[in-house]
Amino acid sequence: MRRVRFVAAYPRKRALEIGIELPARQPNIRFRRIESYTRYMHGHYLVIENENQLDSQVQRWLRESYRVGTQMAPRLPRRNAKKTY
Repeated sequence: MRRVRFVAAYPRKRALEIGIELPARQPNIRFRRIESYTRYMHGHYLVIENENQLDSQVQRWLRESYRVGTQMAPRLPRRNAKKTY
């Protein structure tokens, strides 16, 4: 069951812009831009101009984004979390 939006597709004249939500910023030359919404939600946007660009790397990002959407993605430790000994 999907809980939050995890991917969006924006058709353009000569390409398809895809927005993928990931739990951490993942700088990559393929991303046109990255927007941070919360500490655990970052929008990564890439442009697909031909089907060969839908390679295994994009598929990994989509799978990870799906885990974000179902809220199964691992969370980063909280900054001010109290230590328990």
